[in-house]
Amino acid sequence: MRRNQKSVIYWAIGGGLGLLALLLWLRPTLLVALTGPENAAPSTLEPAATVPIEGLVVSLAFSPDSHTLAVAAGNPNAKGSLTLWHLPEMQLSQTLAVEYNKTVWSVAFSPDGQTLAAGSQNNRIQLWRVADGEPLDSWSQPTNPTDPKSVAKGVRAVAFSPDGQYLASAGVDTVWLWDVADGHLRFSVPDREPEVTFSPDGQLVATRSQDGQIDLWSVADGQVVTTIADPDPGLCPLTFSPDGQLIASCQRRGGINLIHLPDGEIAGSLEGHSGGTTSVAFKPDGTILASSGVDDQTGSGEVVQPVSAPRLWRPDTGESVQRFKSSIGFIRALAFSPDGQWLA
Repeated sequence: MRRNQKSVIYWAIGGGLGLLALLLWLRPTLLVALTGPENAAPSTLEPAATVPIEGLVVSLAFSPDSHTLAVAAGNPNAKGSLTLWHLPEMQLSQTLAVEYNKTVWSVAFSPDGQTLAAGSQNNRIQLWRVADGEPLDSWSQPTNPTDPKSVAKGVRAVAFSPDGQYLASAGVDTVWLWDVADGHLRFSVPDREPEVTFSPDGQLVATRSQDGQIDLWSVADGQVVTTIADPDPGLCPLTFSPDGQLIASCQRRGGINLIHLPDGEIAGSLEGHSGGTTSVAFKPDGTILASSGVDDQTGSGEVVQPVSAPRLWRPDTGESVQRFKSSIGFIRALAFSPDGQWLA
């Protein structure tokens, strides 16, 4: 295997909460595993297959039917790749042509599963037809000519609206909303962190300003509907609960705030990752919240070698359901599949 090749490792156990996929950053390996019962020891996970991937695994997305996993990989010094894998056997089904071979930073399926969108390092948004991998369209995300960061960092996030009519994209400091049908730019929001997400009903877009506050924008007219103060905000993307009643927000010191909507009151706080929370995701039925982060302290406060340990929570009670104790590298992102069986 060449030095710049990394691996997708397929794991299987059986039973319990369903299939678990972990996207690793510093150790760029994608683990796909079927968890055991809730009290099963993570050390029982056994790899069933290893699939080599060129470059760093930086983003992934499940198709709406949960049968396909899109894997984006690459780094600034190597060509990017975007591959589609059939689940559960993790067989490569397609390799999509990425413009200029640039790293793909973000990827998303349309709600009907027919289109795949990706944002890349070269500030382009590209669309493909999933059935045959045919490129459909590509748009240039506007850049600030006086700010080289706006070009260098590219398209950091993409998200389809639940009805598939709109696509939101985020650069290093601005969020844009596009019409999918013709690529028309509806509006842009400056001074944003590089993240964006739609509410489950598709009426709102949530962004975080560079001073940390959360803004909810109307998709219809681009006007701010609600502004929420968020103490000690972290860097991971905001996440709506499936019923739209909560937003989960990572905190810099490792906690997770559950913010009630529309009043913006903190409904609960989860304290888990001592070294900072990197990502959160709700199970589609809303009963479980998954989080990833860095743990650098023991329960007694002793400082230890940092590890990345995913956790599962019950958002209604704040109870920690399971903590995966294996040290598996830095986890950059989490996402449940639509059927609730997979966690990426």
